[in-house]
Amino acid sequence: MKLLMTMVMAMMALSLTAKDDSQLQLNNGEKWIANQATHDGMTVIGELMAKADADETGALVTGLEKEIQAIIRGCTMKGAAHDELHKVLHPIIETVASLKAAANPADRQKSIDTLLALNTAYFAHFQVSGETTD
Repeated sequence: MKLLMTMVMAMMALSLTAKDDSQLQLNNGEKWIANQATHDGMTVIGELMAKADADETGALVTGLEKEIQAIIRGCTMKGAAHDELHKVLHPIIETVASLKAAANPADRQKSIDTLLALNTAYFAHFQVSGETTD
């Protein structure tokens, strides 16, 4: 059920902005190439999210903020790939702030579901050089 919810949220995250330039796009049908530090950070974010618990988010928020800072510091991406990364990274940053401010488990779970969907969207649109697409 959680996997189904994650997939639904990923589809929603991708379709929310279908009428403007902020919609995450593939690179002519192919995944964009991300630098290793960005990809590693997004992998860790996914691992953190897989263990997320809406009843206790303090350590989760700390871990997410740490990984976001590492992605920002380590990002060497340029051009269109970098622009596409921002379409997923900015909402992640905003959603982590929402998670941090959420006053109850239901609001925290909503942020967790959104973060799971955004992480799924990242991996549907980015890979590191040499990685084969699914």
